[in-house]
Amino acid sequence: MTAVPLPHRVTANRPESTDTRTLELRPAGEALPPFAPGQFTMLYAFGAGEIPVSVAGLDDGALTHTVRGVGAASRALCAVRPGTHVGVRGPLAQSAPRFRHWPGPVRSAGT
Repeated sequence: MTAVPLPHRVTANRPESTDTRTLELRPAGEALPPFAPGQFTMLYAFGAGEIPVSVAGLDDGALTHTVRGVGAASRALCAVRPGTHVGVRGPLAQSAPRFRHWPGPVRSAGT
């Protein structure tokens, strides 16, 4: 886990709905440590703040996050343009090691 946000270049910002965007980010220098299931990042919009966001995808070093603009920091992240930079900290949280090698399906329900 990194205590200081590492700069990541925004390579794509795709609309999902009127207030939700999917961001593709690539390290601008040092890469984050490997992620495990259940972990998340803190995304930092320079000048606006930082929010926790689940990793939606990890492909060839690119992190994908889907963000809904509901507050100052998340709206700023939704507005970033490709080529600009955001800060990323992580991975955060414990993964679920007992489920990594679970022999059968895992079911969950909730309201």
